[in-house]
Parts: sequence; structure tokens; C-alpha cells
Amino acid sequence: MASFRDREKARQTALKEKRELFSSEAEHDGSYDDKRYSFCLGGSVPGENLFSGIREPAIEYFKQRNIGWHGGEKRGVPRDLPSRHLCCSQSMCVNSLFPLCEKPDLLINLLRKLDYPVLEPLPFNPDGVFFNEPGYVAFEWIGLRNYLGERSRGRMASDLGRTRGAGFTSADFAIRFKRTDGHIQIILGEWKYTECYGARSIQFSKSKNRTNRLDIYNNSLVASDCPIKWTSVGVESLFYEPFDQMMRLQLLARATERARELGATVVSVLHVAPSVNRELMLGVPTPLRPLGQNIHEVWTALVDRDRFRGVDTRQVVEHLTEHGDHQEWAYYMRARYGAME
Repeated sequence: MASFRDREKARQTALKEKRELFSSEAEHDGSYDDKRYSFCLGGSVPGENLFSGIREPAIEYFKQRNIGWHGGEKRGVPRDLPSRHLCCSQSMCVNSLFPLCEKPDLLINLLRKLDYPVLEPLPFNPDGVFFNEPGYVAFEWIGLRNYLGERSRGRMASDLGRTRGAGFTSADFAIRFKRTDGHIQIILGEWKYTECYGARSIQFSKSKNRTNRLDIYNNSLVASDCPIKWTSVGVESLFYEPFDQMMRLQLLARATERARELGATVVSVLHVAPSVNRELMLGVPTPLRPLGQNIHEVWTALVDRDRFRGVDTRQVVEHLTEHGDHQEWAYYMRARYGAME
């Protein structure tokens, strides 16, 4: 049986050829890593990877904050335009959540359907250009401070010397809201689509000096309030993808909560991934297999329930499109992502 990634490549290619969601120019094969593929947008229209109703403001949002799109210049696309790859998880995340930046009713409905005790959504407080977040959803959020002591060119980076979305722990999306108990909560989110990972540890980087990632995150991992209960499996078991990403985001959430960033007294992680992507969901490395059969089960065993939640992408898409309003966007979402098998 073909992998989930290959099935989605074929399905997205068929959507492109129907010309309902894309222009005739986009129908041609597109370049990616100096090769041409049918599942990539052709011509000069990589922006068509985003729904037309959010395309311009989303591209401008990323540009103003110097956030690069996945795919980048090395793959034949200007850094300030989305990837040509139709299975890009970043584009899917933006297509799904960017409309909620100015639609608190949709955001409240989604949070409640995901069982969050939301009273009202709150905007991210503006804090200069770099962290100016006037809407209800932020993208590639790294926190106001370098809480994890992450490095740039071998040295600890300054708070403003970091890049959102590359080189530092970044939440694909972040949401801030007031809870029914009066507390302010921030959700740091990770969004997956067709990703799958190998079984090798990435504890040591591929750079010439073979940096040990444990050296960077050790202080957070051994802290008395570390949210990850790793002692039964050993700290080295956390350095396998996607668990390395989940670990860093969980540590960022705890540091953000400790600092009461933007008034938050609760900061949790939401991991969104397609349950039908078996290559991703069942990709549990040997050291972690005693904890669960899929990545969400494993991480739930390592982190308290109120600090982590894993949900199926199709469930999120269903909640976003269940109302009669915003019909054009809802149709687009169902066509692009609602038929994953």
C-alpha cells in the first residue's frame, strides 16, 4: 500500500488538475530542490498554496516579521512566498488558522470543541515590530525571551537576535485566551501533515562540531518543574523526531508559563496530526515503545493531561468547517484537506 505521503501527493495533484482551487498556470509541474514534480505548483504562483481570502495578509504577516516559509530560496521560491509543495504542513496550518486571527467566534467554537475551558479569546499584546501580534492567532511564535538558552553561531542568542520559524524552537501557531476560571492560558501548537521520520537519534547535530543537543536543553530537562517525566525511559530517548520537537515545545511552554508571559498562568502544547498518517503516528522509537503505540499516546504518558493534547487534523478541519458561514473558505478546506484517507 502506498504511504500516506504518496497518497496525499496524488490527491493534491488531482485537485490541481481540476482547476477549481488553482489557476491554469499552477497546473504545470513545479520545481522543488531543483527538480520538477506534479505535486508542486507550477509557474510563478507559489502563493496559490494559500486560500485566496487570506493570501495577501498572510504573506505580509510573515514578511513583516522576517519569518521564512518552508521551502525557502534554496528550493526555487523567494523566501517571502509559500512553498510550491502542496503537501506543505506550514501552508496547511496557515490555511486552517489564519482566518481565525480576526474571527473570534470561530476560534471559540474550535477551542470548545477541543475541550478547552475558553471564556473569550485574547489578542497577543503588541510589543514592537518583531512581536507585534494584533490578532487572535500568532504563527511561528518563539516567546518574548530566549528562555531555553538556544544558540546562534555557537553563542547564546539574544532575545531579539533570534529568527522566528528557523533555528530556534518555534510554535507553528499560538493562541491566547481567558479561561472560565479567570486564568489566562496560551496554547503553543505543532501542526503536522505528511511528515514522517527515521528511527535515528538526532541528539548530536550534523554540524562539524557535532553539537550535543542535551547540552543546550539539559538545564530545562533537569529543572525541578520540568513538565516531562522522562526518568523511566532516559533523557536520551527524547532526541528522536518528532519527540525532539515535542520536547522543545513543551520546555518552551513551561518556561513561558514560569515567566507569566502575556499574563498567562497556564501554557500548554497542542499537537495536531492526521491519524491516517500511520508512518508518522506509529513511528515510535524503540526506547519509547513501552509508553504507547502512537506518538500522542507516548507523549501523554510523559506529560500531564492539562499540559499536552494531541488531536487528529481531520477533527480540526471538521470543526472549522461545520458552520454555514464563510462558505468559500469552508469549501476550500474540505476539498484540500477534508478527504485525507
